[in-house]
Amino acid sequence: MGIRRKPKIIPGDPWMISDISGHPMRRSEAKKDWRGLFMTKEEWSHKEEQLTIQVKAENPTFPDARPRQIPDFIEGQANGDKDAPSSAGLPPGLSFEPST
Repeated sequence: MGIRRKPKIIPGDPWMISDISGHPMRRSEAKKDWRGLFMTKEEWSHKEEQLTIQVKAENPTFPDARPRQIPDFIEGQANGDKDAPSSAGLPPGLSFEPST
């Protein structure tokens, strides 16, 4: 086995461990990622463009929305008598009633 040397001490440039590979490196050789991780300059990658895309909010409402209308049944048909005449929907004074 070889002789192991102690790392050289440089004031103001401490040793760090890479958050990606786990290898020791100097602070001057480290680079901070957009996620806040420290890594070597070879391991560093820029932030992907897909992470910065701004999504436009959609308007889910219908522009000409109307409330649901109550159906107008003919009086005779509402009771089950399809042949019965009715004056529903006619102007006042008019009817289907036979005159005698």
